[in-house]
Amino acid sequence: MGGSAFSSGEDALLTPRMPPPVYRAVRAHCHAVLARLFHTVASPLDGPDKADYGDVDMVVARPKMMMEEEGGGGGGDDGGGLDGVVAAFGGVRRAMVHRRCLNLALPWPASFSHHHHQSEGERERFVQVDVCLCASDDDLRWMLFRHAHGDLGSILGSIIHPYGLTMTEDGLYLRIGEMERSNRRRARVLVSKDPDVTLDLLSLPIARFWSGPFDEADDMYEFAAQCPMFSLSAQDDDDDDDDDDDGDKAPRNNAAYRRRIRRRPVFRRWVDDFQPRCRRHGRFLQPRTSRERVTADILTRFPDTRAEFHSRRTAFLRQRQEASIRQHLIVVVAAEQQQQQQSMLSPRLMPTYRACLIKALASVVFHADETFPVTLPEEGFVGPDGLYVMDRVLAFLQHQSAAVGSAAWERHHRGR
Repeated sequence: MGGSAFSSGEDALLTPRMPPPVYRAVRAHCHAVLARLFHTVASPLDGPDKADYGDVDMVVARPKMMMEEEGGGGGGDDGGGLDGVVAAFGGVRRAMVHRRCLNLALPWPASFSHHHHQSEGERERFVQVDVCLCASDDDLRWMLFRHAHGDLGSILGSIIHPYGLTMTEDGLYLRIGEMERSNRRRARVLVSKDPDVTLDLLSLPIARFWSGPFDEADDMYEFAAQCPMFSLSAQDDDDDDDDDDDGDKAPRNNAAYRRRIRRRPVFRRWVDDFQPRCRRHGRFLQPRTSRERVTADILTRFPDTRAEFHSRRTAFLRQRQEASIRQHLIVVVAAEQQQQQQSMLSPRLMPTYRACLIKALASVVFHADETFPVTLPEEGFVGPDGLYVMDRVLAFLQHQSAAVGSAAWERHHRGR
């Protein structure tokens, strides 16, 4: 969604911003045309303080022809349901397809030529229409939520990010703190893709959100500020520099945020005007919640999210523990045992002994290998939380590595 798909490059088209009467007329026309092709057709709620519009955004789901041919199937994700849209509009000057979205350049409505003074010889004017196909009505409703009220989605995203939440085109996600720097996408666990559930989680009035556009930007800012996660002290200094625009980026320190500040006046006023005013009046100076509290609340309310969150977190932490045990415990203990064996083994056999010992210790600790003549901890190496109890691992390695080494060396000779 945007308004500049055809305004640059070779053979660029003139797509001037539309005054409200032109915008409303084009949107109504698009709705009528698309309603012949799709069961569900809608547009996001407009943002506040709009004097003109760069494009017309339409969101559709459940293509009628495709559903008839497939016996009720949905639109899918490949954009196939957009077939026929260009022909249905007629007079399309240019069309571009990107996955599930279709950008159209339609002639400027002749009945509104007085809204744009055209001098003799001026290039022909067009309006840009973006048609996005959703796989289901649920996906469509989420899309409407994400893009409702202009910049509100970006504002809410900047509010919730410091508290471990991310909103993308696919839903609301809870991030696993220990994972997000090393594997950001894997660190995200889906919470919900229901807009009303999301609004409730953010403590925002559901009815007001859907009732219509805000009259002024300040009204929208005050709405967003009702979220308990908004405070002037909640600054997100994560230095994630990924440039994909999926909402999972730290505000203030990435290219997408800086572009938004430059190009989106309403978002810029949220940062440069509303927040300083709040500070001057002593509003929202202290945090009203914490990341830990937000995470605990979500994991309590959403069992599926809790199960997936703990499963991924435990697997990640165990993997990190295993790497640490290998690099900082087993290797060190093996080196110590190698020194103790110097009087019994020739120098050329030392590397082989060390390799046998490292492999054997890893098998015992990581796989509970009971084939070695040693006593394992009665409680095992792993605690109730699924993570290694490092004190047990260290104690075992310090007291049993010699016996494991002798058995491993004997097996090596028997196996030759």
